[in-house]
Amino acid sequence: MKTVRMLRAVLLLLSVTLLSQLPNLAGEAGHPELFSQSPALGVANEEMRLSGQTDEEGGFFLALPWPGVFARGRLRNSTGALGHTFFDLILRFRGSGLRTPEEVRGFRLEVPRFLPKDIERFTVLVSGSETHFLLGEVQVEEAELHWDPARPLRWKDFRGEPPAGSHWEGAQIHLSLSWTGEWEIRFDRGRGVWVARLVSVATFNTMDRAKSWVLPHAKTAEVLNHEQRHFDLNEVYRRLLDLSLRKFLGTEVTGRTREEAEEKLKALLNAAFERVTSKCQEIQSRYDRETDYGRNLQKQREWDRMISEWLLDPLRAPQP
Repeated sequence: MKTVRMLRAVLLLLSVTLLSQLPNLAGEAGHPELFSQSPALGVANEEMRLSGQTDEEGGFFLALPWPGVFARGRLRNSTGALGHTFFDLILRFRGSGLRTPEEVRGFRLEVPRFLPKDIERFTVLVSGSETHFLLGEVQVEEAELHWDPARPLRWKDFRGEPPAGSHWEGAQIHLSLSWTGEWEIRFDRGRGVWVARLVSVATFNTMDRAKSWVLPHAKTAEVLNHEQRHFDLNEVYRRLLDLSLRKFLGTEVTGRTREEAEEKLKALLNAAFERVTSKCQEIQSRYDRETDYGRNLQKQREWDRMISEWLLDPLRAPQP
C-alpha cells in the first residue's frame, strides 16, 4: 500500500527599518468590536466587524445587526469563486456617531491570505420590511507576493496598518521561507518494515503584503532598497534550502510502524530546514546591524553588492 502525504513548514521573518524623530501616525484600537481611527488622521469614523462564510459558489448573505437588514455579494479571486471561505465584513459609518443602516458609508472585506478590499460603491435595495446592501462581485488579491527578479518591491506592496507607537520604526516587511514536500509510505513485506520515501519538494520565498507596512515619511528610495535587499537575502537562502532538501529526494527511511517511518523522514527534512533558516535569520540580523537598518549608506552599498553576488551563486553566501 502506498500513501502520499504532504508537509508544509514555514519560517516567518520580520525586518524593521528604524528612522529618527518620525511622528506617530498609527491608529489607536479600542474595543475589539468597535474601532476608532486616531484624531491625528483627521477622520471621525466608527467601524463594526462581523464574520461570515461564503457558499460553494463564493456567495454570501450576512445578517447585519439590525432587524431585516442584510449584506449580499460574491467573493472571488483572479482565478474564480472563493467557495466555503471565511471572511470578516467591516461596516464603516459616517462621523455622526450614529450606528444605523442609514449611516453606513462603506465596507471593508478581510479574507485570510488576501489583501483587504474596501467597498465604497454598493446598492441599497429596500423590499418591504427588509433592506439589502448589494455589494456585487468582490475580487480580492493574494496577500503573498512571491520573489521575482523582474518584479521589484513597490511601496504600494506595504499594505498593512502601522501599529500604535511606531515612533522609531519607519517600515516593516514580513517575509517567510517555506517548503512543501510529498512522500510515499509503503510496507515492505520482505523486510517487515514500513518505508517512507521523499518524492517531491518545493520551496517558497514570500512577502506578506497585508502585514508589511510603512509610515508616510519613510517612503524613500533608500528605505525601499533596504527592504528589497531583505527580500533578496531571503531568496538566497530559499535557493540554499532548495538545494539542501533536494538531496533527500529518493531517500528511504524505515520504521517499525507507519508513524515511525514518517516521523523519521520528517525529522531529517525539518533538521535541514532549521539549519538553513537559522543561518538566514543570522545573516538578516547581521545585515541590519552592519547597515544600521539602512542608515549607513556606505555599508548599505557594500551589502547591495554582496547580496547581488550571492543571488548569482548562493554557494558564495555564508553557508548553514
